[in-house]
Amino acid sequence: AHVREYSGSTFMMTLKGFFLLAALAPWLLGSAWGEENGDLRLAGYGASSLAGRLEVAWNGDWGTVCGTRFENHAAGVACRQLGLGHAVSYSTTPAIRYGPGTGAVLLEEVICHGNESHLLRCIHSGLDTPTSCQHDSDVSIACSNVTTPYSGQVRLSRESPSQLGSPSHSNSLGRVEFYFRRQWGPLCSDGLGENKANSICRQLGYTNAASFRSVSSDGPFWIVPTTSCSTPQPCFTDCLDTLPVAMESTCPSNAIMEVQCAFNLSLADSKSSGSPDLCTRPTDPSSPEPGAVRLVDPGLVEIFLNGDWGTVCDTVFGYPEADVVCKELGYPGALRFYTDSLLGNGSGTIYTFNCSGIESQLMECSAATIASSNLQCSHDDDVGVECSPVVPPYGSLALRESAGSAGRLLIFTGEVFQPICDASFTLEDAHVACRQLGYAGASSVVGNN
Repeated sequence: AHVREYSGSTFMMTLKGFFLLAALAPWLLGSAWGEENGDLRLAGYGASSLAGRLEVAWNGDWGTVCGTRFENHAAGVACRQLGLGHAVSYSTTPAIRYGPGTGAVLLEEVICHGNESHLLRCIHSGLDTPTSCQHDSDVSIACSNVTTPYSGQVRLSRESPSQLGSPSHSNSLGRVEFYFRRQWGPLCSDGLGENKANSICRQLGYTNAASFRSVSSDGPFWIVPTTSCSTPQPCFTDCLDTLPVAMESTCPSNAIMEVQCAFNLSLADSKSSGSPDLCTRPTDPSSPEPGAVRLVDPGLVEIFLNGDWGTVCDTVFGYPEADVVCKELGYPGALRFYTDSLLGNGSGTIYTFNCSGIESQLMECSAATIASSNLQCSHDDDVGVECSPVVPPYGSLALRESAGSAGRLLIFTGEVFQPICDASFTLEDAHVACRQLGYAGASSVVGNN
């Protein structure tokens, strides 16, 4: 592939210079286009692309993460940095399955809020701080392969031909891809300079771009005007001047952008980064696609079908449907939903949907219009949704259809909240659930029977 690179030097290849370059090759691969400080990988016996012992790269070596104070929010941040879905589980005793790590225990006392895009953005004891933690407390994690991209999201893909032979564990290196109008595509490199590269890396949680380059490629491309990005921004979406209507088959250079992001601890406090719930999510209301979903302030659910926006009836609408709406909009799930048009009345056709909760778009659910169903529904029954900005930890509990401290008990299984069977569920079990929810205990249990 044709490559225009914007970091490094041009070498005149004499025989003597060839041997010099060969000697320097490992250094070049390790710094300019390779593993960067803060990169993560999943390692160990039986590890896969979704699960394994969590390791972090630092100064050319891989080390482990201590389990002290590590919990689901930190596991979720690690999964996000790896480009995966939410955290399904974590363990601080990996020797049971993946074996203990070797080398240094690099990170200890990792505490995350859950919305960080990079593990080193979380609170930790410091990478150069001596630790008493041993490898029998190394962290392992398991991540979901189900991702819910948000409009305007960027990612680094390692599918580019120019990266063949690159280190396999470099999640800070790749072809820049942009998500808009429900599809991922590479960014045309025209007009994408240092400020844009830095903004892309910051949206991904890094502090800056170590290097970037333009690589020839076939389309289609996203061509995104970014002339307003005169200085690096916390999010690449802050650089957008206008929004593309569709992917283009060609761009002027027929080249895409590749970036090597870096995490510099000395810049971490002064260089703010974007996160999924902070970055602008561009929309294009003038030309929505059929099946597009939106929330009309403060949360009325509308769907674009048959050339117009319509609403959703609350009669058969529940948390599975609410979760699908929020996932389609790029959120991990629903916090709550509202019936009886409490978040506003809409207009147009009224639709009804029946979802299992694992769908990624509302149109994947069973759908019908009120006119074609036996349901009685008007715009006084329009449904509204409030989405959750953070993925709940695996095993979280919730009370749904609740009145105060009473309600139907559900548990988060890694994808959606699911009801708990009442068979053999006792008052003692309810005491544990209520304490997990922050109450002193349970007063009664009522089964569906």
